[in-house]
Order: sequence, then C-alpha cells, then structure tokens
Amino acid sequence: MVQFHGLNLVAVLVAAIVSMVIGAAWYSPALFANQWMGYIGKSE
Repeated sequence: MVQFHGLNLVAVLVAAIVSMVIGAAWYSPALFANQWMGYIGKSE
C-alpha cells in the first residue's frame, strides 16, 4: 500500500479545484472563448 506521509491532501484538493476554475474562466466567453473559436475557425 502506498502511503503519502507529509502530503497535505487539503492543499492538493484546493490546487485541483483552483486549476479547474482558472481553466473554465480562461475558455469562457468573458475572457478568451470568442477569440479562441475564431482562431480555430469555429463559431457558436
């Protein structure tokens, strides 16, 4: 069995959630979704 001594599980969970929130915001229409879709030749 693998044991993770000294690993802060709360910090890992918070980092994962923050990463998902930043990714969702990055590709949202409020930031860069429209420009990104224009570059790849797509539209809504």
